[in-house]
Amino acid sequence: MIIKKLVLQNFRSYYGQKVFEFGKGLNLILGANGDGKTTFYDALDFVLTIEDVERKSMPLSSCVSKKMFAELKPGQSAPVMVALMVLDNDNKSRLIERKFTVTKNPDESMSISDHNHGGYITAGGGIRKPVMLKSLLIGEALFPPIIKKYSLFKGEKALNIFEDKTTLKNLIDLFSDIKDLGPYKAYAQFGDECSERAVSVAQKKDKASGEAAATLLRIRGELESRLAQEQARLDDLRRTYSDNQSKIDAIEADLETIELVHSMQDAIKELNDVVALKRSQLDENYSTNLLDKLWILNGFEPVLEEYATKMSKFSENKQTLIRLERERVIRENAKREAETKTIEDLKAELSELPWYIPDVKTMQSMLDKERCLVCGTKATKGSDAYNHIAQHLQEALDHIHKKNLKANTEEVKEEEIFHYRNVEYLHQMSIQLYQYGINLCDISLDIEKEKRRNDALYEEINDKANLIEDKQTEMARILAQSASGHDIGALAGGWVNIKHWYKTKEDASIEIDRLTSVTLPEIRKKIADNIDKYKKSVVDDTAKEFLKINTFYKVFGEALEHAESRTLEEFMDKLASTANKFLEMLNVDDFTGEIRIRRDFRDESIIVYLADRNGKNIDNPNTSLFTTMHLSVLFAISELTKDNLNNEYPMILDAPTSSFDEGKDKTFYQVMNEKLNKQCIIVTKSYLYKNDDDQFEVDMKGIQRLLDIKNIPIYRIQKLEGFDKKDQSTIETTITPLF
Repeated sequence: MIIKKLVLQNFRSYYGQKVFEFGKGLNLILGANGDGKTTFYDALDFVLTIEDVERKSMPLSSCVSKKMFAELKPGQSAPVMVALMVLDNDNKSRLIERKFTVTKNPDESMSISDHNHGGYITAGGGIRKPVMLKSLLIGEALFPPIIKKYSLFKGEKALNIFEDKTTLKNLIDLFSDIKDLGPYKAYAQFGDECSERAVSVAQKKDKASGEAAATLLRIRGELESRLAQEQARLDDLRRTYSDNQSKIDAIEADLETIELVHSMQDAIKELNDVVALKRSQLDENYSTNLLDKLWILNGFEPVLEEYATKMSKFSENKQTLIRLERERVIRENAKREAETKTIEDLKAELSELPWYIPDVKTMQSMLDKERCLVCGTKATKGSDAYNHIAQHLQEALDHIHKKNLKANTEEVKEEEIFHYRNVEYLHQMSIQLYQYGINLCDISLDIEKEKRRNDALYEEINDKANLIEDKQTEMARILAQSASGHDIGALAGGWVNIKHWYKTKEDASIEIDRLTSVTLPEIRKKIADNIDKYKKSVVDDTAKEFLKINTFYKVFGEALEHAESRTLEEFMDKLASTANKFLEMLNVDDFTGEIRIRRDFRDESIIVYLADRNGKNIDNPNTSLFTTMHLSVLFAISELTKDNLNNEYPMILDAPTSSFDEGKDKTFYQVMNEKLNKQCIIVTKSYLYKNDDDQFEVDMKGIQRLLDIKNIPIYRIQKLEGFDKKDQSTIETTITPLF
């Protein structure tokens, strides 16, 4: 199939109708980033995809030109179309067309109708005969999905087709006779089982040999059962290996970035822990510390000193008052005791007056009886005797009164001047405060020290916070550069899982190697030895004949297995040999090495690698060599397609050389134009450079050198000037044929 023309109408940025016409060889479409290169590729994929076969869906609304839709008035409609004119292998014209109608509703929403995806046989005069799309693409092998899979490639990464584990089977189905061996292998297995049962039945006629044969068959059955179990285990391990390898491959382009982000996440976590620790060490309870740490007394040294002095004086005054009271009590009690003693002395003195001086009671009795009891003389009241007695009585009484002879038996007690111990408490506090006041000058130092400590902690916290912010900014920049399109942040957060993938893959690889190199060969050898013994144990003539038939089927089955393996090896050798021819073409005057293709015993996948002439692997080839290696394999597949299927298919590549330097990519296109006899439509930004005004221009000298070899169609696509960077409805891709 050769693509002759591509017509785009209102497809995304291709506003209106745009037409590309292509030649049979190299075709270039030049465009800078955002000019519509990927949209061109998506348009081809859109029109060539059979939805119900490939189960691939591109929302129709995403295909509509926003500029066209913005210009529609409510109720108006417009077509969206991608049409592909091609020539089949017999040089007959075919048309593949996919179109639909877009209507703007009154509420300015979008409605889509009349979706049609079909094929046509075209003839002169514009006559078109409809044909089923599957009949055209698959039935006529115009462009079947399995071929499209190895013809349309978006970006350099997609060139490595063997990342898809189904590639080998697809290629075998396309180009190898291995697929035809299946029925024969089934027949050989059926014949083997039937003939062996026949041998066993015939052998039972001889009891002795029959028992020996039965024992050998039982042992072989156990061995074959174990072989099947180990083979099933091997298949599980290969799936495990393949699954983990697929996970690793999916992120391989970002692996270093993921590991770096993981280390940055750990570093940020450690910094956050440090910040949390420093924050916990802050002590900013300044208000509380006014009382708890007596910071309120800062500058109160003179006050406390004066307070201590006054409290000391106050305490002394209290003690003086208490002392004076105690002295008074002592004096009063001493006086009382002295007076009591005097009274006692007087009482003793007056208790019995001399005989000539009657006591007070006697004299009072004498007055009462009006008779002198000393001499017995009558003393009538008013008489001289009576008056004499009364006078002596009065003198005695006066004497007693003059001496204060009234006894005071009550002890004078100390009066309680101070009912509470407030003075002592205040004095003690004054002593404590004074003692503390001696160090009050340290309070200001403590306050300053605490403030400096907090300031230092804040400075350290801010430094760590700035460092965290820098790392987060750097990490965000790194995360934005994902080569695989995966969420690197999430993958880095699950770094343990990634390490587990590697560990699981490595463990599976070791076990696969042990099974394939030791366990399975040992079991197969035991089975082979068992079969030899079984053959020797057969003595019955009929059993021997059946044994010959059984031997034939076994040999036949082994031959098929060998043929399958050899055919696969031959196919891979042929694919590698053809790829190496293209590798030499695409790398003029450069080191190329040699492409090698082999099966990976660990998961039965295909490994494509470069080796030198001595068979030594070339580790980490540069990106351009790695890209040309995969391109060479693709061109080889295309070449095998032409040889085996008698058909040829175009290669459609979107930015396949984005990692090439300027000189390398131009040389690459020159070589393709000169040596590659194959239709290749390549969308690229090669041959574009920025002028002094920071605008892209075409390298016309480089284009001319390319055209000196062979004239090729070259188109320049770019955004129409005057668009609004923030409004997609103003963007339109223009097409300019350069040659």
